[in-house]
Amino acid sequence: MTLLLSAAIVASAAACGTSTPVTSVPSTESTLSTQSAVSQASAVSDNPISSETKYSDDNDTKVKQMLENVTFDGKKLSFPFKASDLGSGYSFSDDVSVYENKYAVTYLLYNGEKVTTVTLLQYDSKKNIDEWYAYSINLSNTDDIKFHDLLKIDKIGLGDDINSVISKFGKPTKTDESEDIKSYMYETNENVNKITILSNNNFIEYIGVTFNLRNR
Repeated sequence: MTLLLSAAIVASAAACGTSTPVTSVPSTESTLSTQSAVSQASAVSDNPISSETKYSDDNDTKVKQMLENVTFDGKKLSFPFKASDLGSGYSFSDDVSVYENKYAVTYLLYNGEKVTTVTLLQYDSKKNIDEWYAYSINLSNTDDIKFHDLLKIDKIGLGDDINSVISKFGKPTKTDESEDIKSYMYETNENVNKITILSNNNFIEYIGVTFNLRNR
């Protein structure tokens, strides 16, 4: 079910998806060289992220800043990434679903246990699984509760108050609000990079991060 939700989110240009922090799996350590579409370094870094980031009013700059402040398991996460970049114990599942002959979605595993879903970059089934890269990751309260504290954007994660999102990052690119449900999307003007945050009763229950849709 989470797999299908992830695919739908990535496949839609204006998609949003559907989290309460608990304990994290043990933090581990953390680069990149792949096809010509991938040109930047990719890893989970030990470099601390400043909590003093002042987010720009310029939309593209703001999204870039947010992407630079994504952490996974307490360490900076750069896109695209290999499972091995996340540290010991992490791997991608070989159970891959391809949608519209375009979007390849699989599970991120920790010691063989499903953590969440990721979308693979330029997926090739003939390649060794250790060579796969992911350009999109999400986490929701439908995932195993012990992994809820892994994915954050400048220390904001599942279970936090949705009001802290606008307080820290400013006005979203797109907003969809009802009485209980709020969906905030921060995306670049050309719809290349996007961050989606969904809440229910003011508590964040979904975070999705997608880097460079053009490279899919």
